[in-house]
Amino acid sequence: MKRDKKRRKVFIFVSFLISMVALSLYASALATPGWFEADCIKTDIEGSTCNIHMGLWDGKLEKTQFSSSSDDLKIVCVEGECMWSCGIAKKDREAQFAAVKDGRASDFDTATRCDDSSSVAKFFVKNAFSPLFSAEDILHSVGAKSLPVLEVAKSFNIEEDIRAGTDETAEPTDPTDISTVTSMVQEHPEFMDQGLWLATIVCLCFAMLWAIVGALFAVINTATTPVEWITGVGGLYVWNILAVIFNVICVSCWAAQFHLHLVSNVLLYDSDANWTTEGMEKFGYSYWLVVVAIFIHIANIIIIYTGTYEPKKKQQLEAPDTKAGNIMLY
Repeated sequence: MKRDKKRRKVFIFVSFLISMVALSLYASALATPGWFEADCIKTDIEGSTCNIHMGLWDGKLEKTQFSSSSDDLKIVCVEGECMWSCGIAKKDREAQFAAVKDGRASDFDTATRCDDSSSVAKFFVKNAFSPLFSAEDILHSVGAKSLPVLEVAKSFNIEEDIRAGTDETAEPTDPTDISTVTSMVQEHPEFMDQGLWLATIVCLCFAMLWAIVGALFAVINTATTPVEWITGVGGLYVWNILAVIFNVICVSCWAAQFHLHLVSNVLLYDSDANWTTEGMEKFGYSYWLVVVAIFIHIANIIIIYTGTYEPKKKQQLEAPDTKAGNIMLY
C-alpha cells in the first residue's frame, strides 16, 4: 500500500514537469514572431526577394533588392480588420492602414514613417523607385553612379536605359510579366480578421492559464492527498482537458485566418511596388509549438491515469459457518 502511494506521487510529479513544458511552449508561441512565414518576390524585377516572419504582435520583413534591408512590423487593427504595418508610431500604422484601404498605399511615406534602418543601402531601397527622384539623383545620393539599376523606366516614366557598360539592345521588361494576382490585391486588399486574431490570442492565454492551474494542483497532490475530487486527481484531468480544448480552438482560429486571409498577399503596403507573397506562405514554428502542446497535454492525461488508476477489488461474500451452530431453523 505504501509502495503504491509513493508510485502515485511520482507520476503526479511527472505530470507537474510536463505541465511546465507545455507552459514554456505557450510562452514561446505567444512571444515569438513565427506564426506566419513567407518568401516574397518583386514581380517586375528579377532577383528581388524578401522573407517575412510574423507573430501575433509583431514581425520582420527582410528584403534583398540591390542590397539587404529590413522593416520591423507591428499589428494594426481598425474596425474589425488588421494588417502588419511598418509604421513607427500607432498613428503612422493607422495612417498606413487607411492608405492601403483606400487604394493609395504608395502615398504613404515609408522612408520617414516606417521602422527601418538608416543605412545608405536602406535609403536606396526605399527611394530608388520613388517618383520624387530621378535615377541620376538617386545614384548620386548613394555615391554609386555605376550601380546596375536594371529597371525603373516602366514605373516612373524614365525613358533612358540606366545599365552602364551594356549594349543598347537590351530587351525591355514585358508589362504582362507582372502577376495578375498582384493587381487584384492592389484593388481589393485582403486584411486579417480581427475577431479570429483576438480569438487566437485569448484561447492561447486560457490554455496557458489551465496549464498553470494543472501544474499548481500537481504540486499540491504530490505533497498531500486532497479530500475534494476537483482539487485531487479528478481536477488534474479537468485542467488538462480544458487546456486541450482551448488549444484546439486556438490552432483552428489561426488555421482559418491563414486559409481565408493570408494566402494571397500579406505585403499590402508594398503591393503597389509589385511585391507579393502569393503561393509562398506557410505556418511558422510558433504555430506548431501550440500544436505540439496539444499532444503534450494528452500525454499528461495518460500519465496521470497510469499512475493513479486503482482497479476496484471485488468483495467476496463469506459463506455462513454451519459448524458454528448458529443457523436458525424454521
